[in-house]
Amino acid sequence: MAEPATLLVADDDPGLRESLERTLTREGYRVVLASDGRAALERVQAGGVDLIVTDLRMPGLTGLELLRAAKAIMPDVDVILLTAFGTVEEAVKAMKDGAYDFLTKPFRREQLIKLVDKALERRDLIGHERDERRHDQGRAGQDRCRQLVAQALAAAGRRYQEEPAPREQRLHGLALAGTKLGVAQSREGQLEVAHSAPVTPVV
Repeated sequence: MAEPATLLVADDDPGLRESLERTLTREGYRVVLASDGRAALERVQAGGVDLIVTDLRMPGLTGLELLRAAKAIMPDVDVILLTAFGTVEEAVKAMKDGAYDFLTKPFRREQLIKLVDKALERRDLIGHERDERRHDQGRAGQDRCRQLVAQALAAAGRRYQEEPAPREQRLHGLALAGTKLGVAQSREGQLEVAHSAPVTPVV
Protein backbone atom coordinates (compact mmCIF):
# COMPACT_ATOMS: atom_id res chain seq x y z
CA MET A 1 0.00 0.00 0.00
CA ALA A 2 1.35 3.43 -0.97
CA GLU A 3 2.31 5.87 1.75
CA PRO A 4 -0.14 8.79 2.15
CA ALA A 5 0.97 12.12 0.77
CA THR A 6 2.35 14.62 3.26
CA LEU A 7 0.68 18.03 3.19
CA LEU A 8 2.14 21.10 4.86
CA VAL A 9 -0.50 23.54 6.09
CA ALA A 10 0.78 27.03 6.94
CA ASP A 11 -1.55 29.62 8.44
CA ASP A 12 -1.26 32.05 11.34
CA ASP A 13 -4.92 31.54 12.23
CA PRO A 14 -4.95 28.59 14.69
CA GLY A 15 -8.67 27.93 14.19
CA LEU A 16 -8.37 27.65 10.39
CA ARG A 17 -5.13 25.71 10.69
CA GLU A 18 -6.73 23.06 12.91
CA SER A 19 -9.84 22.91 10.74
CA LEU A 20 -7.72 22.25 7.65
CA GLU A 21 -5.82 19.56 9.53
CA ARG A 22 -9.03 17.72 10.44
CA THR A 23 -10.42 17.98 6.92
CA LEU A 24 -7.31 16.70 5.18
CA THR A 25 -6.56 14.00 7.75
CA ARG A 26 -10.04 12.54 7.24
CA GLU A 27 -9.20 12.28 3.53
CA GLY A 28 -6.26 10.03 4.38
CA TYR A 29 -3.45 12.55 4.07
CA ARG A 30 -0.63 13.06 6.53
CA VAL A 31 -0.74 16.69 7.68
CA VAL A 32 1.99 18.77 9.28
CA LEU A 33 1.31 22.29 10.56
CA ALA A 34 3.21 25.57 10.60
CA SER A 35 2.03 28.72 12.36
CA ASP A 36 3.90 31.13 10.07
CA GLY A 37 5.97 31.29 6.91
CA ARG A 38 9.35 30.82 8.56
CA ALA A 39 8.25 27.67 10.39
CA ALA A 40 6.82 26.38 7.12
CA LEU A 41 10.09 27.01 5.30
CA GLU A 42 12.01 25.10 7.97
CA ARG A 43 9.66 22.18 7.47
CA VAL A 44 10.19 22.31 3.71
CA GLN A 45 13.95 22.31 4.23
CA ALA A 46 13.59 19.13 6.31
CA GLY A 47 12.13 17.39 3.24
CA GLY A 48 9.29 14.94 2.75
CA VAL A 49 6.62 17.49 1.81
CA ASP A 50 4.40 16.60 -1.17
CA LEU A 51 2.12 19.65 -1.23
CA ILE A 52 1.92 23.03 0.54
CA VAL A 53 -1.32 24.75 1.49
CA THR A 54 -0.49 28.23 2.75
CA ASP A 55 -2.13 31.50 3.61
CA LEU A 56 -0.97 34.35 1.42
CA ARG A 57 -0.69 36.91 4.22
CA MET A 58 1.40 35.74 7.19
CA PRO A 59 3.83 37.49 9.53
CA GLY A 60 7.55 36.96 9.10
CA LEU A 61 7.37 35.32 5.69
CA THR A 62 4.43 35.77 3.32
CA GLY A 63 2.86 32.98 1.33
CA LEU A 64 4.42 34.38 -1.84
CA GLU A 65 7.89 34.42 -0.26
CA LEU A 66 7.34 30.89 1.01
CA LEU A 67 6.31 29.83 -2.49
CA ARG A 68 9.49 31.18 -4.04
CA ALA A 69 11.74 29.72 -1.34
CA ALA A 70 10.01 26.32 -1.48
CA LYS A 71 10.32 26.17 -5.27
CA ALA A 72 14.02 26.93 -5.00
CA ILE A 73 14.44 23.95 -2.65
CA MET A 74 11.90 21.57 -4.19
CA PRO A 75 11.04 22.63 -7.76
CA ASP A 76 8.41 19.91 -8.14
CA VAL A 77 6.41 20.75 -5.02
CA ASP A 78 3.00 22.29 -5.67
CA VAL A 79 1.65 25.21 -3.62
CA ILE A 80 -2.00 26.12 -3.06
CA LEU A 81 -2.58 29.64 -1.74
CA LEU A 82 -5.39 30.69 0.56
CA THR A 83 -6.31 34.30 0.10
CA ALA A 84 -8.89 36.86 1.20
CA PHE A 85 -10.99 38.57 -1.44
CA GLY A 86 -8.84 41.72 -1.36
CA THR A 87 -5.64 39.83 -2.21
CA VAL A 88 -6.85 37.91 -5.26
CA GLU A 89 -4.64 39.99 -7.54
CA GLU A 90 -1.61 38.99 -5.47
CA ALA A 91 -2.63 35.34 -5.71
CA VAL A 92 -2.85 35.60 -9.50
CA LYS A 93 0.67 37.03 -9.56
CA ALA A 94 1.79 34.17 -7.34
CA MET A 95 0.55 31.68 -9.91
CA LYS A 96 2.95 33.24 -12.40
CA ASP A 97 5.70 32.43 -9.89
CA GLY A 98 4.71 28.75 -9.87
CA ALA A 99 1.72 28.41 -7.52
CA TYR A 100 -0.60 25.57 -8.54
CA ASP A 101 -3.82 27.44 -7.72
CA PHE A 102 -5.53 29.52 -5.05
CA LEU A 103 -8.72 29.49 -3.00
CA THR A 104 -10.52 32.59 -1.86
CA LYS A 105 -11.72 32.61 1.73
CA PRO A 106 -14.21 31.53 2.79
CA PHE A 107 -14.17 28.30 0.77
CA ARG A 108 -16.02 25.03 1.05
CA ARG A 109 -14.40 21.85 2.25
CA GLU A 110 -15.15 20.14 -1.09
CA GLN A 111 -13.33 22.86 -3.00
CA LEU A 112 -10.16 22.34 -1.00
CA ILE A 113 -10.26 18.54 -1.29
CA LYS A 114 -10.85 18.67 -5.05
CA LEU A 115 -7.95 21.07 -5.54
CA VAL A 116 -5.59 19.02 -3.36
CA ASP A 117 -6.52 15.80 -5.18
CA LYS A 118 -5.93 17.39 -8.58
CA ALA A 119 -2.57 18.82 -7.54
CA LEU A 120 -1.36 15.43 -6.24
CA GLU A 121 -2.64 13.61 -9.35
CA ARG A 122 -0.68 16.05 -11.48
CA ARG A 123 2.41 15.46 -9.34
CA ASP A 124 2.09 11.67 -9.71
CA LEU A 125 1.58 11.98 -13.48
CA ILE A 126 4.69 14.14 -13.88
CA GLY A 127 6.71 11.68 -11.79
CA HIS A 128 5.45 8.73 -13.85
CA GLU A 129 6.31 10.45 -17.13
CA ARG A 130 9.77 11.29 -15.79
CA ASP A 131 10.35 7.67 -14.81
CA GLU A 132 9.27 6.52 -18.27
CA ARG A 133 11.66 8.95 -19.95
CA ARG A 134 14.52 7.69 -17.78
CA HIS A 135 13.60 4.10 -18.63
CA ASP A 136 13.48 4.88 -22.36
CA GLN A 137 16.81 6.70 -22.18
CA GLY A 138 18.38 3.78 -20.34
CA ARG A 139 17.04 1.29 -22.91
CA ALA A 140 18.27 3.49 -25.77
CA GLY A 141 21.70 3.60 -24.13
CA GLN A 142 21.79 -0.19 -23.87
CA ASP A 143 20.76 -0.57 -27.52
CA ARG A 144 23.48 1.87 -28.54
CA CYS A 145 26.08 -0.08 -26.55
CA ARG A 146 25.04 -3.33 -28.24
CA GLN A 147 25.23 -1.64 -31.63
CA LEU A 148 28.75 -0.35 -30.93
CA VAL A 149 29.89 -3.80 -29.77
CA ALA A 150 28.46 -5.41 -32.91
CA GLN A 151 30.20 -2.82 -35.12
CA ALA A 152 33.49 -3.38 -33.31
CA LEU A 153 33.24 -7.16 -33.74
CA ALA A 154 32.38 -6.79 -37.43
CA ALA A 155 35.34 -4.45 -37.97
CA ALA A 156 37.65 -6.87 -36.17
CA GLY A 157 36.40 -9.70 -38.40
CA ARG A 158 37.10 -7.70 -41.55
CA ARG A 159 40.61 -6.84 -40.37
CA TYR A 160 41.27 -10.50 -39.61
CA GLN A 161 40.32 -11.45 -43.17
CA GLU A 162 42.18 -8.59 -44.87
CA GLU A 163 45.40 -8.36 -42.85
CA PRO A 164 48.28 -10.92 -43.22
CA ALA A 165 48.63 -13.48 -40.47
CA PRO A 166 50.72 -12.46 -37.45
CA ARG A 167 54.47 -13.19 -37.52
CA GLU A 168 54.16 -16.20 -35.21
CA GLN A 169 51.58 -17.77 -37.47
CA ARG A 170 53.72 -17.12 -40.56
CA LEU A 171 56.79 -18.68 -38.92
CA HIS A 172 54.77 -21.70 -37.86
CA GLY A 173 53.51 -22.08 -41.41
CA LEU A 174 57.02 -21.89 -42.83
CA ALA A 175 58.33 -24.42 -40.34
CA LEU A 176 55.51 -26.79 -41.16
CA ALA A 177 56.16 -26.41 -44.87
CA GLY A 178 59.86 -26.98 -44.31
CA THR A 179 59.21 -30.11 -42.35
CA LYS A 180 57.01 -31.51 -45.10
CA LEU A 181 59.63 -30.63 -47.70
CA GLY A 182 62.34 -32.31 -45.64
CA VAL A 183 60.32 -35.49 -45.37
CA ALA A 184 59.71 -35.50 -49.08
CA GLN A 185 63.42 -34.97 -49.81
CA SER A 186 64.36 -37.69 -47.37
CA ARG A 187 61.99 -40.12 -49.05
CA GLU A 188 63.38 -39.20 -52.48
CA GLY A 189 66.94 -39.73 -51.20
CA GLN A 190 66.02 -43.16 -49.88
CA LEU A 191 64.58 -44.13 -53.24
CA GLU A 192 67.67 -42.89 -55.07
CA VAL A 193 69.97 -44.87 -52.75
CA ALA A 194 67.87 -47.94 -53.25
CA HIS A 195 68.10 -47.65 -57.05
CA SER A 196 71.84 -46.87 -57.10
CA ALA A 197 72.96 -49.61 -54.70
CA PRO A 198 74.77 -52.51 -56.44
CA VAL A 199 72.84 -55.70 -56.79
CA THR A 200 74.66 -58.70 -55.43
CA PRO A 201 74.03 -61.74 -57.58
CA VAL A 202 72.78 -64.84 -55.95
CA VAL A 203 75.09 -67.80 -56.46
